[in-house]
Amino acid sequence: MEKRSDTTGALPLSSLRLLASPLQLTYSYIWQVIRQRNVKQYGKVEEFVTMVTQTVPDLISFKQTAQLVLGLRARIILDLLQKEGPPDSKAIQTLINKLKVAGSSGKDTEVEKSQTNFMVLVQNLLKNPAEKKRFFQEVFPVQYGTKFDTALQALTAGLVCKLEQVLPVPNLSQLGAMISAEPSVLVACGGFIPDSRDLKTLLLHQQAKGLLGIKATISSSVGNCVLSSLAFRPKPVETLPPTAAAAATARIPKALRSNNQ
Repeated sequence: MEKRSDTTGALPLSSLRLLASPLQLTYSYIWQVIRQRNVKQYGKVEEFVTMVTQTVPDLISFKQTAQLVLGLRARIILDLLQKEGPPDSKAIQTLINKLKVAGSSGKDTEVEKSQTNFMVLVQNLLKNPAEKKRFFQEVFPVQYGTKFDTALQALTAGLVCKLEQVLPVPNLSQLGAMISAEPSVLVACGGFIPDSRDLKTLLLHQQAKGLLGIKATISSSVGNCVLSSLAFRPKPVETLPPTAAAAATARIPKALRSNNQ
């Protein structure tokens, strides 16, 4: 069960989803995974990068795409190889089989060479434990250390920035135009009204940070007409008692009474 934070701690995911769009959360997840060098999560990042770059190849250059995708895939494979005990050859071989970047054949000789050489390296490390030990002690820290990780961070940041340009968060006016064009969409949006507990958690969290004390952008008198309309009481229509009404009718000439009837 998801924990709910106090007003000053970290927001629970259910409330965080109200503050940021799904895409913003995705971008943040990707960036934090790469920044923290959380290799165990690289698989999800690689799948996302592959999907968006195959859908829109011009987001970043082919070489940049290849470096990012290959870099992520290589680190996943090396992480499996680096574990204590016999490596999971089957899992590693599966990853090697999907190492190559789609459409790379004949497109960039440097990319092709890098793919081929890395595949040969991995096969050698799988077959030779002594070579594997030497590689991770001497070669890995140099070739796949800080410089390598920094390059992955830069490539990831570039891709995320490009995606933010291609998929900007619409403002209220733009979003309003989108959902009001189709009545069924507008009605369906009512289903996105958040759970009251999640919204309460978010509001209290923001209040604790002092954000609710920001000066209002509208005049304090705006909306006063609502109260004045509710307070308005029209004068009651005067109604004559039955006897007075009969007397008034009697004073009307008979001819006029006949016409009215």
